[in-house]
Amino acid sequence: AIETARHVAGSLTQFVKGKVGLIFFDSSPMAIDVTGLSLDQITKATRHISANGGTSIGCGLNRMLVEKVPVDGIVIVSDGGDNTAPLFADVYPKYAKFVDKDVPVYFYQLSGDSDSLTPSMKRAGLEMQTFDLRGSKIDYFAIPNTVQTLRSNQYSLIEEVLQTPLLTLNSVLKVSTERKLVAA
Repeated sequence: AIETARHVAGSLTQFVKGKVGLIFFDSSPMAIDVTGLSLDQITKATRHISANGGTSIGCGLNRMLVEKVPVDGIVIVSDGGDNTAPLFADVYPKYAKFVDKDVPVYFYQLSGDSDSLTPSMKRAGLEMQTFDLRGSKIDYFAIPNTVQTLRSNQYSLIEEVLQTPLLTLNSVLKVSTERKLVAA
């Protein structure tokens, strides 16, 4: 999870405008500002981080709430074992009230402990987009592709797709003719 989180954060720093924070959570959260850092720099800055159990996914968000730090998106890289209070599904509604909006939650689900995050989010009626990375070797080259689909508004990617003009037959034939001329 730590290595995957580094890769996700490294990709986020390349694609987002603004600050990118990386919070490691167990029973107490550790926050690192990785804005503008490369994957190598993030790896160096987080080399002392290790997984020790006692996972509380909600403690990271609770820290953001206590420190009054607004964010536009939340990415969770974990097996979903939200084992220790505060639970993410309990903190999220308070955080959403603080920022006065529903912040999109993206979950990169890894193999490991049993997933208690997904059922608790469903029970609370909270939405979360899941990227299932369980059961296979993680493709670190594909992570930037998934990160590019993340949006600060859950419907903005759909809006972008729908606003993309469709090609007309004339534009397709024009491109095809131009390629033949270049190839000749």
